[in-house]
Amino acid sequence: MTPLPETLLSLPATRCQILLQSKKRALEMMCNLAAEVHQQLEAGVLFDTIIEREQLGTTGFGHGVAIPHARIDGLESPVAIVYQLQQGVDFDAVDQEPVDIIFMLLVPKEATEEHIAILGVLASMLRNRAFTARMRASRSDQQLFELISNWSG
Repeated sequence: MTPLPETLLSLPATRCQILLQSKKRALEMMCNLAAEVHQQLEAGVLFDTIIEREQLGTTGFGHGVAIPHARIDGLESPVAIVYQLQQGVDFDAVDQEPVDIIFMLLVPKEATEEHIAILGVLASMLRNRAFTARMRASRSDQQLFELISNWSG
């Protein structure tokens, strides 16, 4: 299995034990964090793009996990923001279960193949019940970041 790109996720873009009440607020907060961590990104543009993608169909793919994703103009390389929530929120997931692990993926507009490849790795990682149980058991940003960074498939 192909590993995730080393530069995809950073510790400042990883948040553990977040308390939020809704999908919309989670996506808004994640877009704000993305713009804070990656200065070339604009929170409002990201949010609009992510919401537009969600309207095409939910990115909550089941078992408490969602992978909101979008292709972004002006982005040079793929980046991710990860939230592990204290309690699940309604994400319109395919199984109607609340989502408590959100892995937002942002890729350059023209990176179609890379986008699909990373989504494949993420889906494999986040379908692994033992792995997501360890994600849910994480109690610090550092612990969650290290767990994801060391994923080997």
